[in-house]
Amino acid sequence: MKGAIFVSSNLSSGVTHMIFSPCGNYLYSGERKSGDLLCWDLRKPGTILYHMNRTVTTNQRVYFDLDRYGDHLVSGGTDGRVQFWKTTSSLTTQSTDSILQSCSTFTAHQDAVNGSSLHPIRPLLATCSGQWTFDNVASDSEEEDNDDESNFMNVYENSLKIWSLL
Repeated sequence: MKGAIFVSSNLSSGVTHMIFSPCGNYLYSGERKSGDLLCWDLRKPGTILYHMNRTVTTNQRVYFDLDRYGDHLVSGGTDGRVQFWKTTSSLTTQSTDSILQSCSTFTAHQDAVNGSSLHPIRPLLATCSGQWTFDNVASDSEEEDNDDESNFMNVYENSLKIWSLL
């Protein structure tokens, strides 16, 4: 190892996942508690080409994937939705940031979608859901005082689904 050719230490939070494009010109990265997926131009180290917005509001890792050609990126979110971006489409500029708009979105789970994987050959998408949750433990007197809160029910879904993309 000769050393790092690029170091970025001004990211908002910890990077939890990254993937190179098949052509080798781009690196996509995602951070914890950040709705931004970043596309880095490796031909100009340190240059961010564009951002993609998703919902990630926890410290949980939310993995994403590229198709085998690098034309589409897919990611879940902590809102239960899955989004697709066409990485070769034109950008929408908002102030100084380039935002790549998603081309498709659907609700896949009733809990955080923490993994998305595209089949390398077939038109299939695998998603998984679930997250670490803490039960609200209250004493009997607190439960009586909070009747409205006791009617609130959390939905937890720990599952794996395979979707046809046809």
